[in-house]
Amino acid sequence: MGAATKFLNYRARSEKEVHDKLIADYPEEITQKIISALKSYKYIDDEDFARRFATDSANLNNNGLLKIKFGLLEKGVSEEVIENVLSGLDLAEQENIIKLIEKKTSGSHSLDAKGKRKLFNYLANKGFQYSQISSCFAEYFYDDEF
Repeated sequence: MGAATKFLNYRARSEKEVHDKLIADYPEEITQKIISALKSYKYIDDEDFARRFATDSANLNNNGLLKIKFGLLEKGVSEEVIENVLSGLDLAEQENIIKLIEKKTSGSHSLDAKGKRKLFNYLANKGFQYSQISSCFAEYFYDDEF
């Protein structure tokens, strides 16, 4: 259990991440016992992990809901837990989109069509939905053209 707690000291981990780390060195039976013990002591809690991951990803990296959801799925968090956690969080996506637009345009409220397409694709890759990006574009660039 020492290797597992050391692994958990760096940052919170999902159950799958801990399992994948332990299974490399220990048989499945021992791995499951260690995970059960860690869960009973609340060292592993996928719901808490998902909440922290989502909040940090939105606030520190300005990622959108889709990228956060994909990141949690990659970490092995169940869809049920993801939906439960994300429905209870206010991720301020509109504000993050506007912040990223301002950063990428250096505060300029005009951009040519090619620049808007490039910016739109950047925001989509950050995990924001089409409708949100379009709404922010209309607000920021004072037009509906895209």
